[in-house]
Amino acid sequence: MNILKDFYFEKIKGYDNAIIPTRGTKDSAGYDFYSSSEIIIPSYHNIKKEQKDHRLPFGSTRISWDEMEQLTKETRTKTTLIPTGIKCHLPEGYYLHLSLRSSTPNKHWLVIANAPGIVDADYYGNPDNDGHIYFQVINLSPFDIFMPAGTKFGQGIVLPYCVTENDNVITERVGGFGSTN
Repeated sequence: MNILKDFYFEKIKGYDNAIIPTRGTKDSAGYDFYSSSEIIIPSYHNIKKEQKDHRLPFGSTRISWDEMEQLTKETRTKTTLIPTGIKCHLPEGYYLHLSLRSSTPNKHWLVIANAPGIVDADYYGNPDNDGHIYFQVINLSPFDIFMPAGTKFGQGIVLPYCVTENDNVITERVGGFGSTN
C-alpha cells in the first residue's frame, strides 16, 4: 500500500462533532464521510413542482442556460449540500473524488448531483469556507428525507491527475465552493 505524504483530513473550526473520514477495511479505496449536522434533503418532486409553478413564457418547452440559472435563483430551488465539517489537505497533482456509498442510492434514493464531486488540492483553506467539503445530492424519492448528524453516506478516494505539456495556468483560487466557474 502506498502512503501519500502530505495528505490528511481535518475538522473545520466550529464543527467539533464532525467525524474524520476513515476507510472501513484494509482494502477499501474510499474514506467514509459522515454528515456533520442534521439536514432535510427535499424530494426532487417537490423541487420540480416549485419550478413548474413558476410562470414561464406561454408555450415554453425549453429554456436557455441563463434562463435556467435565473429560474433556479428566483424559485430558490437547488441541489442539497450535505456538510461534513471536514477539509482535506492534498499534495499537488492529486484530487479527492467524491461519490456516495454504493448502498446510498439503492436504499435512500439519493444520487450525487455533480457526479463525481471533485475537490481540488487548492480548495483546502480557501478564504470563503476554509475548504469545507460538502456533498451535492438530489433526492429522487417522493419524500423529504431527514438525515441525522453522524450518518455515513459518502466516500472520497484520492487520485492523481495529469496536465497537458502546454498547460500554463497561473491563476490561483480565491474562493470556495464553485468559485472557479
